[in-house]
Amino acid sequence: MEADFIWIDCQDCFSLRILFERTICQLKKLVGLDEPYEKLKSYDLTTFTVSIQNIFLKANWTSNIILVFDNTEQLHYFKVNVPTIVLLRLSEMSFVPWLTTVLITTSLDNLTWGSYHVPIIHFPSYSRSEFLEVICKHEESLRLLSDTLKFEKENAMTSTDYINLWQKFCGILWDTFNSIIEGDFDLFFSISKKLWPIFIKPIEEGKANKKDIIKLYKYSQQTSILSSSK
Repeated sequence: MEADFIWIDCQDCFSLRILFERTICQLKKLVGLDEPYEKLKSYDLTTFTVSIQNIFLKANWTSNIILVFDNTEQLHYFKVNVPTIVLLRLSEMSFVPWLTTVLITTSLDNLTWGSYHVPIIHFPSYSRSEFLEVICKHEESLRLLSDTLKFEKENAMTSTDYINLWQKFCGILWDTFNSIIEGDFDLFFSISKKLWPIFIKPIEEGKANKKDIIKLYKYSQQTSILSSSK
């Protein structure tokens, strides 16, 4: 599910005023309020939250926006400090139910969250089917297939054939390299990008057809690249 989001790097904000002004500016751009950059008359929290509320009301915005504050450990170095719990409660304090705040930090101070327990979000590893679904719909995958089709425009294979073959090809790579890749999409795609032309070459040369998955795999092994690419 897609969602609108704003990313603010606290490391690029040297003061609380800059942080607030940049947030307001990005919010206005996102909701379509084409107004000049506005300096806040005050950098107190009340002015900031009222400005957020006014933006949503003026734009009549009723869909969720995710507000991401990155490197929030930098907030402790501001001359005027702001507790991180305040940023987490922006939706409540601004009376805007369509605002979700996400804080990213490399140094977590337990007490600033209003709890003695460190909040932990566990992201379980993708299953085989989930990983392959993501990689097959990835923008780079679609671009690679598009380039292949352009190169093979005189080939009898259709785009659907290539997509089906790509899915089976990715399944082979998962079974072969999963213990090494460990869910790394970039590494998986870098390997698949190198091996894909080799995998489909027998089809181009008429030595195999799109259904000969085992034969295609064996041809790939004969190149000694499939087994030594990692």
